[in-house]
Amino acid sequence: MKDSYFLSQPHQPFFLLGIVNAVLFMLLFMLSYKGVLAPIVDIAFLHSYSFAFLVFLNVFTGFLFTTFPRFNQTKVIAKSYYSEIFYANVVASLLFTTGMFGTKLVVFSAILIAFGAHLFIVYKLYTIYKSARVPDKSDSFWILTGMSFGLVGHLLFFLGVAFPLLFKMAVGVSIFLFLLFTAFSVAQRMIPFFSHSFAPKSKHFVATVFGLFVIEAIAFVFEITPLRAITEFVLSAVLLREFLRWELHPLQSPAILWVLHLSLLWLPLGFFLSTLANAYAFITETSFYFFGIHLLLL
Repeated sequence: MKDSYFLSQPHQPFFLLGIVNAVLFMLLFMLSYKGVLAPIVDIAFLHSYSFAFLVFLNVFTGFLFTTFPRFNQTKVIAKSYYSEIFYANVVASLLFTTGMFGTKLVVFSAILIAFGAHLFIVYKLYTIYKSARVPDKSDSFWILTGMSFGLVGHLLFFLGVAFPLLFKMAVGVSIFLFLLFTAFSVAQRMIPFFSHSFAPKSKHFVATVFGLFVIEAIAFVFEITPLRAITEFVLSAVLLREFLRWELHPLQSPAILWVLHLSLLWLPLGFFLSTLANAYAFITETSFYFFGIHLLLL
């Protein structure tokens, strides 16, 4: 009975798995970084892959498997479908945890299982998008685009176990075109709705942001710091201008929504702070490593 209730709605198992993995992999990363543990994979690989695809992908899946059918007015996702994906992600998490202190073959197996589950996640979202009964599917299209780029990043991480030169590309695609863009594409759909904002969105707003995210990812991968600073400044201005135009009035919304408004408004602020960091790094030839990215991912 407990198992039936636990799996009765998709957000419950996926959210819990994401929380457990977040605590587990933060602990393993800290112990590895301090030299207490000695994983066979690079510490940066452990940190970035585990959070992108064993933490946030589970959270995104739990949320989208619950809300995406409602967005598109389609049938809910069958319990048997999302349950198998959940169990596959549990196996992938366990194998990755044990494999990074064992052999790369186990790490390969873990990532391959997680990638296979990711394929079924995106496929289900695609079938929902195709059968949508709503007249405007643009928001669903951009959410699906972000999740699909997650597949690209996931594949690059898989290949990066054997070819470390692909690591920077895997990180760039996964962070800017998967994590940040997916979260943004969901937020720009939901937060105005919950805030009772009736201001029409700019027609090409999301497409413009996506294009700038692509430039940002390319500049990150090829370490073109001046281009990153310029792109981030433009992103900051474009995002802030649009968000202010929506007239969200966060303090007039229920307190439970304040964290959503904070996260939305943090995005242009985070890009602006990252602009300053990258500009300073370029002028002084000082490396801030992943400082700007961590600011954005907050």
